[in-house]
Amino acid sequence: MTDKQGLLKGKCFFYGKVRKKKKGKEESLFAIATKDGCDTLVQRAHLSKNNHFKSLILGGVDLIAKEGEYHGSCRVQFMHETERHDHKVATPHDLHKIAFSSLSTFVQTEIIQNGKVLFMSSLLELYKAEYSGSGGDPKEVVTYNSQNLSRKFQYRFGDEIRIAHADMRRGNYICKASFTDEQAIAKLHDDFKEYEENAKIRYAALHLRSQIMKMPTTKTPDPTTVQNLKETAPEIPQQLNLFFRTLLGGLTPTHQDTLERKVTSMASDAIFNVSHGTVKQWKHTAMGLGLASLTGSKLSLQILNRAGHSISYNETRGLETEFAYSVSFEGLDAPGGIRLLPNRATASVWDNNDANIDTVDGKGTLHSTVEHTYQNVLPEDNRCAASTAKEYIKERNRKSFVGNQREIVPFRKPLKSAKFTGMTTSTVSRSTNRRTKEETNLQLKQLDLYWFWELRKGKTPLYAGFMSQYASDPLPIQRICYMDPIPKSPTDNAVVRETMICTMNVAKETGQDWAVVTYDLAVVTYDLAVALKAYSIQAIEQPRFDKLLIMLGNFHTELAFYGAIGTMINESGMEYILKEAEVLAEGSMMGFLKGKFYNRCIRIHELLANVLEIKLHNRFLQDLSQEEYESFRDLMDAIPREQSKVEDHLTDPIITQHLQKYEEFFHSVMDGSHGQTAQFWAIYIFLINRVHREVQRCVKMNDVDGYINVFPAMLNVFFALNRPNYARWGTLFLQQLRSADPQLHKILADGAFSIRRTTKQYSRSAVDISLEQTVNRDALSSLRGIVAFRNSESAVRRWSLTQSQRAMAMTELRTFAGLEVGESAIAQCLPSRIKKDNSQMRGLGQKIEEFCNPFGNNAPTTLVNLATGRAATKTTEEYLVQTMMRGQTDRDKFLDEWNKDSTRFLKPLKRLRVNNFASKTKNKKEKKARGVQDVISNAASLKDTFIRIIVVVSENSIFDLRHFLTYPITQYPLSLAHADGAHLKTAKSALLKKLEGLQTDVPTDTPMNCARVYDGGRLIHSILSLVNFGTTFGSIARTVLSTVCNGSGSEVYVCLDKYIENSIKDSERQLRGTVNTVYTISGPDQSVRQKGQTLLSSSSFKNELGKFLLREWQKDHYWSLLNGKTLYASHGGVCYKYTPNENQQIHVSSPAHLQANHEEADTLIAFHLENITYNAVIIRSSDTDVLVILIGFLGKKNLKERTRSTIIMDCGSGNSRRYINVTNIVNVLEERQPGLSRALLGYHAFTGCDFTSSFYR
Repeated sequence: MTDKQGLLKGKCFFYGKVRKKKKGKEESLFAIATKDGCDTLVQRAHLSKNNHFKSLILGGVDLIAKEGEYHGSCRVQFMHETERHDHKVATPHDLHKIAFSSLSTFVQTEIIQNGKVLFMSSLLELYKAEYSGSGGDPKEVVTYNSQNLSRKFQYRFGDEIRIAHADMRRGNYICKASFTDEQAIAKLHDDFKEYEENAKIRYAALHLRSQIMKMPTTKTPDPTTVQNLKETAPEIPQQLNLFFRTLLGGLTPTHQDTLERKVTSMASDAIFNVSHGTVKQWKHTAMGLGLASLTGSKLSLQILNRAGHSISYNETRGLETEFAYSVSFEGLDAPGGIRLLPNRATASVWDNNDANIDTVDGKGTLHSTVEHTYQNVLPEDNRCAASTAKEYIKERNRKSFVGNQREIVPFRKPLKSAKFTGMTTSTVSRSTNRRTKEETNLQLKQLDLYWFWELRKGKTPLYAGFMSQYASDPLPIQRICYMDPIPKSPTDNAVVRETMICTMNVAKETGQDWAVVTYDLAVVTYDLAVALKAYSIQAIEQPRFDKLLIMLGNFHTELAFYGAIGTMINESGMEYILKEAEVLAEGSMMGFLKGKFYNRCIRIHELLANVLEIKLHNRFLQDLSQEEYESFRDLMDAIPREQSKVEDHLTDPIITQHLQKYEEFFHSVMDGSHGQTAQFWAIYIFLINRVHREVQRCVKMNDVDGYINVFPAMLNVFFALNRPNYARWGTLFLQQLRSADPQLHKILADGAFSIRRTTKQYSRSAVDISLEQTVNRDALSSLRGIVAFRNSESAVRRWSLTQSQRAMAMTELRTFAGLEVGESAIAQCLPSRIKKDNSQMRGLGQKIEEFCNPFGNNAPTTLVNLATGRAATKTTEEYLVQTMMRGQTDRDKFLDEWNKDSTRFLKPLKRLRVNNFASKTKNKKEKKARGVQDVISNAASLKDTFIRIIVVVSENSIFDLRHFLTYPITQYPLSLAHADGAHLKTAKSALLKKLEGLQTDVPTDTPMNCARVYDGGRLIHSILSLVNFGTTFGSIARTVLSTVCNGSGSEVYVCLDKYIENSIKDSERQLRGTVNTVYTISGPDQSVRQKGQTLLSSSSFKNELGKFLLREWQKDHYWSLLNGKTLYASHGGVCYKYTPNENQQIHVSSPAHLQANHEEADTLIAFHLENITYNAVIIRSSDTDVLVILIGFLGKKNLKERTRSTIIMDCGSGNSRRYINVTNIVNVLEERQPGLSRALLGYHAFTGCDFTSSFYR
């Protein structure tokens, strides 16, 4: 605060700044010289919010003696904020003026203009109601009578009105002067009746208005935080709440949550608008702050403010500036709102916030390290808060911000110098002697079994929703307060150390001088990237941070766990079954497998594991005797609905025995007793429904000991499935958690292990996910960055400081609107959600039965892909079914090496080769992708090298080379192989060119009256190679149909290949890169999500596309594309005839003589050619096989039959497209040698075979 001599010279004593710019120029410092000026500052200090300056004055510092200096603008700002403004209180005389003015307006409108006639007694009641509604005391107008009011009206309106006597009972009436007594009396009855009907509403409105007008004006609390704004927001008057509740819900309201939200919203609007915005309900403040963060639009806030739904844009900016002043660093690290008291399980969490960091020129990018501190809210805190008067800002909220920046000390020690001691025997024994799962979790297992049994009935929520009805959390809810963000990346070593220091300071500030037991003990949570640096700094700077317990964020740990599970099930077939069951969208598959989307992974893994375990349990029930099954079923169905009786009912020995037998059966399946497929999926069930469910239960119930027990199972998964960083550092985290100080364990057990933000049961969440759901999600608008103000240091600082408060405001707005995101227990209990979850589980179960039930009686014993049935290799099978065993072995090995050598910990773990289902496909693609040059470089000049070896051997030995050369040394003889040893074949196109050269009559055009036949395989290849991502299959069907029907001719034939299993073509298709991926085309609106070449490598896809085209073309809206032509389409043994009629409809039939079960389109073309009666047939194909088959087909006919029709082959594409006269070629061959064209088929069957070799040239 002062220099070495204790002077204040050289910096501004208001805000501690050495330099300050104003309008781009550096501002000078002025010395305080007069005692009067100094006295003025001292007298006003208590009115200021500037803690820096207040600490100087309260400390008795003499500003003149200490040579204090200040910036002129800082003094102006100080004087402005400490000016007093006494608000005038309305007197009864003022209130009478207001009431009479309002009533005069009423008389002018209703009496004079509209010609109504009313009793003076009615107007007197309105006057009194208006007086009370303006904030007056009703007792003050009790004696005010109608005569007083009549005199005022006569004076105000003069000859415009007339007041006369009606009768003794009803008194005087008032009407406009032009009415006679008869007219007024006649009109009085009807007008009075109408007035009485409206009076009830008018009096109710005025009564409610009077309650609103009595509410105090809303002031900004000091310190200003979202939490304080919410706590100090005025409550809705009880009668106003009752009015809107009755108006919206009647006497028997339903949908309580929705009703509460709408009642609060409408009542808040009424208060805000009646008070002209001086009374600000929490809804309006949250709406303004939240939407400012969400949209960044001034216009949006202006529209909402003018409609009475939100505070104004200027008020929002003022609050954000006050946030910045309240959050900014002023000596305490504990954020505003945190109680500086012990025994509240206070802890901190830090994370990165890197949204909206880019700038136009790449300079000044903004990384931010955000933190929040959380602690329990005890009942005495609420009582204390209620009894303690809040401090409020006395002036208007400031619009601009000037503050100090936290200085971070550099940290330059190498992290590799850290040393970590291995797990000691005492630590291990302590961990293993804690409670065991079998001893303490029996009650939970029984409750799980009850839920599982009810889940089978299809009317029960998922696990979290079910447990929220039975679990009880005795711990209090917690307050979350945000600290001054650090505008640097959290992975910077100096920043990591600073966060550790801040966390320790928070522990001191909330525990010192009150409780020695918890003094200086701190808990902090990081994600892995920051935690590993924190662990190293903690080890290097011992013993400074010895009392700091560093926790790994469970949210990020779970994501890593999901990624490991995704590695395990990748390409197992289950992800495609999930897609076919419409549980998982195709575009979300990779994110699901990599564990990128937390809520999606939680839900889908739970759905899948539940469906699989139901099937496993069904298999177990088959082994029970009829008597055992019926007694268990009757007992489970008889469980009472009262929650208090459920647990007692579940302790029945029959249920306990059933549970024990099922667990034994479950573990036997995991050991492989029912085959490897069942074993693999039982391991998956164990990881999701046992390990992960227990992890989540521990978090939601704040069960630290349970978490310590289950975490080793997660570590085994990390070791086994290539998550080396989580495996290594997770082991250190577990060791430190086990060996932590007992008081640290108490802090965690008291609530610091997880966060509870609501009073609902089973609703706690991981510590680090609270940051992800607030700051990292809600703090910034995607429409609002820092580019516009990044050149202003104060503006950027203000933006950085307020991001946590903006995030909190956005979270509060979501909560108010009922739009909380996430897999919350309450969300799972909604009827619509229960219906959707159970519906998807039923559909998923049916799909698994259609493909392969891994626990069925006929399930394969070897490990297979559930979608394709393809068996895994021995290596893949061992890798997958030994996951848990391998993980345990690797972890034990790592611990043993670490115990022997302390430097072992920092050495990286060796990554294992992944041998899952996807690895084989990946390896094939990698081999296929290697370039020819790589192949030649690895096996270059093999033949030449071998010849040199023979020459050297023959010259230097008497070895009999003739005997040596009789044995093969490669898979294929070198004369019949490529340089890399691959089989050498002659391209079949060589025969096509040879035959094409025999033509003597080359066609240059095609006849108009003809039939056209299309090779469907070639057609689909040409179209799909041009398809873009997002193209629908309906669009593909239109393109194909338009292509085949655009040419000449009146009949069109489309012949499609059929792909069957165990075909003679399988080996050749595999060489071409065919994959066995299962596809389903559900309809024309389904879009393409892969490259065309990738789709064409799947036989399943081409089969599905063929079925889809034949089905889709039957729809009448394709009538115009047929162009009056008759279409024949054949695929898979089915041929449809599509005939357009005059009614713009398509008639579909199945000609019996055209049904043929051909696998290849090549022979199918010849089959249809036999049934075509046209004199000219154009066949669109570039396949040599098609040409040879056509030549053989025509060769069987005599010359007269051949000349009756002309067969032309439309071959090639682009510049090489040409016509081949097949009939002419056959005639030429027959002239040279009769029967030669027929013999060509047999010749080509040998020479054109995929196995026929060719000599190396």
